[in-house]
Amino acid sequence: MSEKYGVKFNADQAKKFGGLSSFGVEIKDLPRYLDASEAERLRFQPQKGVPLDSMNNQLKDWINISATELNIIYMRNKEKAESSGQEFKGEKPRYAIKADAKAKYIYVKDVFKTFTDMKIYTFNLITSMEGGASVPAAPAAAAH
Repeated sequence: MSEKYGVKFNADQAKKFGGLSSFGVEIKDLPRYLDASEAERLRFQPQKGVPLDSMNNQLKDWINISATELNIIYMRNKEKAESSGQEFKGEKPRYAIKADAKAKYIYVKDVFKTFTDMKIYTFNLITSMEGGASVPAAPAAAAH
């Protein structure tokens, strides 16, 4: 993503990114977001989500690039285990979509559309009600 969008990250930012459970900013704002404290991230502006419109679908790019990288890591670890005679217990990465009670349905629908356009029909939907805790939903699947 860094290469595709021409956004540079230093080693500290890359490490912080690896520890994030989620983020909702355009890639151009990501270095500034990573440099912010945890408290500042909650108030970070603009945090409008990862763009997913037809002219700038960064969500699709994140999914494509991360899937490729994660598959390489998965296969490398599987081959390493097999070559050393060990049982491989790794799981292929799963997708999760997180939305809170304030999320408008139309935006969540657009996220679903991005996944289904990419022929990804299984993912976890994580929701949180206002004032409630995050609750994992059963995996959702679109009709084939």
